[in-house]
Amino acid sequence: MVANDLDDERCRRASSPVLNNKREQPVSVKFQKLLASTAILAVAAFAAVGCGGDSDKESSGGGDLAKKQEMTIQIGDETDAGVFDPPKVAYLDSVNRLNALFVNLYRYSEDGSEMKPFAATELPEISEDGLTYTVKLREDAKWSDGKPLTADDLVFGVQHALDPASGAYFASFMLDIVGACEYNSGKDAKENCTADYRKELTDGKPESVGVTATDDHTVEFKLVRPVPWFDQLMTLQTFVPLRRDVIEKFGDKWTTPENIVTSGAFTLAEYKPKERIVVEKNPEFWDADDVELDKITFRMIGEPKTALREFERGRIDLAFMRTAIDSADIDRVKGEDYYVSRPSIETQYAYFNTTNPELSDPKVRQALAIGIDRPSIVENITKRGDKPMNTVAPDGIPGFDVFSQGAQEFIGAEEGPDVDKAKGLLEEAGWDEKETLDVYFSSDSGNAPQIAEQMQSDWAKIGVKVKLNPTPGDVLATVGLGYSPVGKKVDVVLQGWIQDYLDAQDWYQLFTCDNVAAGLNSSNYCSEDFDKIYEEALKTVDPDARFEIYKELEAKLTGPDGDMPAAPLYQPTNDTVAATYVLQGGKPFELTSTGLLYYENLAISADKK
Repeated sequence: MVANDLDDERCRRASSPVLNNKREQPVSVKFQKLLASTAILAVAAFAAVGCGGDSDKESSGGGDLAKKQEMTIQIGDETDAGVFDPPKVAYLDSVNRLNALFVNLYRYSEDGSEMKPFAATELPEISEDGLTYTVKLREDAKWSDGKPLTADDLVFGVQHALDPASGAYFASFMLDIVGACEYNSGKDAKENCTADYRKELTDGKPESVGVTATDDHTVEFKLVRPVPWFDQLMTLQTFVPLRRDVIEKFGDKWTTPENIVTSGAFTLAEYKPKERIVVEKNPEFWDADDVELDKITFRMIGEPKTALREFERGRIDLAFMRTAIDSADIDRVKGEDYYVSRPSIETQYAYFNTTNPELSDPKVRQALAIGIDRPSIVENITKRGDKPMNTVAPDGIPGFDVFSQGAQEFIGAEEGPDVDKAKGLLEEAGWDEKETLDVYFSSDSGNAPQIAEQMQSDWAKIGVKVKLNPTPGDVLATVGLGYSPVGKKVDVVLQGWIQDYLDAQDWYQLFTCDNVAAGLNSSNYCSEDFDKIYEEALKTVDPDARFEIYKELEAKLTGPDGDMPAAPLYQPTNDTVAATYVLQGGKPFELTSTGLLYYENLAISADKK
């Protein structure tokens, strides 16, 4: 997912983690403004723990609860505004909203290291050849109108995500399902679905997609080739059960409060653009008796300082991460008992538009990358214990010790900028000091404006002029700005990427040629050499062997001879504010390393005045 201090948090990526033919891409995907996504992303999946009891009883973790179980949560500017159709969202904040309304098959543990069943009863059964995945659904799952949630709903949900008319960014993650590429590509299937592992093409109909209900609560997925992380993809918002009858009856209006049918712990009661989203407890949810909250109001406050002020006045109980703490307030807030933080598995970047003439030379991009003072960013601006980074993929994922060697410390992340070396690279490239780079970033972020200003100062020291272009997050989250193909007016865009699943492919796929058209290659970078290595990695099932190939990919991006389409900046620590009376499973609220938020086990203690 897109997630960061530098723009709103996008949730999943649009380039396929399962392609090994560079022509095979969801070219029929229609770009649209991400209005209801966090980013599922996701979107993604996470552990849910119920708190037992009625609202005036003790929670499962102990402690009296308030009689009024209504929570107000700050979500910042609404990313994917008005979108409540799960596969159509891509920002982390949007995924987090939808987590209240729809159930994922699987969720991750709080540290992001382990998949756990949610709407499924157990982890998927995988055939010996790795081509068949079988998922068992809960038999007690129901929709908010009382109808049972069945295997046919999951089949339709997958078909809906692959439907080119849906414009689902993460549909590209699903293209190794039999018939998925053909259906998603439509009339372009013969051109797009030509990978050598496809023995023959299907007829491109949704019924020919390899997802089948074998009984009322069992779904079988057939793949065209083994994909080592396919089970993890099932945590995404593209694998969410949906109701065919509701969508076919109401069309684009199916997600309005009066029409929507949900499967999660809450139903959509009200939506007022740019102001609030209200959800209410779903009595048909299988764990409804253990869901303490009766109502959640998601408030949309774009300015972190305003949000913090509302929180400290008691008008907000909890905030989505990075929506309520301005860099000017972090030192004070860190000392408060309501401050919550946790290291994140993500990387923040400065993406360079490699198709703009002034940035077409890798030496210029390298100079800009090594001219940034990363220690100053994390020590003087973010101030949360963030880690300066010189690799595309972050620490904390399997194989990092191996593939990070590809960077060869070309960027001295911990040492700070190398001004002389940067000037030398610019001189070799024939840099014209009359040029001015346009840098775009989210004006709604608590840190992005200050980070952009520091980078402007850093680059001035090496002879590069910069014009800062603060942009509202919902505007930045559009094709041409934050989404690729990035337009000519953009030279640099600041944003990041957070874990969807625990494999470095989740980050390297951002820089494939296919992903320029698919939407999430914010550098417009396209290299046949990189794609060739990337495709080899996709064929490699053995993780240790794959890590060695990832090392080649890292070298191609950030090493001494790398193309540097983006400059890694730092690996963040997520943080937020949560009132001390906000409970999670009967205990004080904590963030997950994935940034995902779940509501089934949230409650308000009797300590709230």
